[in-house]
Amino acid sequence: MIDWYRRNRERSRAIFDLISEDAYYSQPIALRHPLVFYEGHLPGFSFNTLVKKGLGGASIDPHLEALFARGIDPHETSQTSTAGSAASSGSIQSRWPTRRSVQAFAGEADRRVIDALTNAPLDQPGHPLLDRAEAVFSILEHEEMHQETLLYMWHRLPFEQKRKPADYRPRVGGRAPEPEWIDVPAGRATLGVDRESTPFGWDNEHPACVADVDAFAIDRHDVTNASYLEFVEAGGYQQEQWWRAEDWSWVRAERVAHPLFWERHGDDWHWRGMFELIPLPPA
Repeated sequence: MIDWYRRNRERSRAIFDLISEDAYYSQPIALRHPLVFYEGHLPGFSFNTLVKKGLGGASIDPHLEALFARGIDPHETSQTSTAGSAASSGSIQSRWPTRRSVQAFAGEADRRVIDALTNAPLDQPGHPLLDRAEAVFSILEHEEMHQETLLYMWHRLPFEQKRKPADYRPRVGGRAPEPEWIDVPAGRATLGVDRESTPFGWDNEHPACVADVDAFAIDRHDVTNASYLEFVEAGGYQQEQWWRAEDWSWVRAERVAHPLFWERHGDDWHWRGMFELIPLPPA
């Protein structure tokens, strides 16, 4: 568990190393906080969940613990919610601590979490947070899930606000596979699992849920860029018949005409990768 926690923290630091200093207080997605929040939220959640609430440890900084304990979405709080991309980085920065303060808090939170993982009784039957070491598994999986959140936020940043790793090479080769439909017979499917069957699971994974499913067919492969391009160029985003009512309302309100990271330049389509524009790969 100590090694797992250290690996998580190293990976998160490596992800933050990809952004330039002037991106730190930016908010590339209006439905998410500015980037500064997440550098404090990850160690803050671990400290609050395991050390402070689970083990009854002393505070580091009550203000920062509360600031970084809030939900990841701005609509869950009124204190730091902004108008998304309309808010300037300067106005956002005035409401958040300096990066040095965030990193000092994170460093102390890490120290106390590792101390707890090393020395504390982590599995306490009947405890609301420590039964079956639930708090430990929660903080470990929580950080891994957030790393995906960070990357899709980074994807929305301008190229000039990111540092391309020296060994970065996008994999764009290969041909799109031919459609291959697979018949799946009717049967019984089980979603989730009973809590006693695994060391850890989130609340929406318990208990196991069994359902009888009719026979169906599905393509063996994911939808490819090449096949979806046919839908785009055939006017699929202008035809209501292909959309559910709420989705069609979103398409019209947001004036969506193609996938978010596709860009058309002249007659050619490109994919907006993390660090550069790439001719749209067929697969």
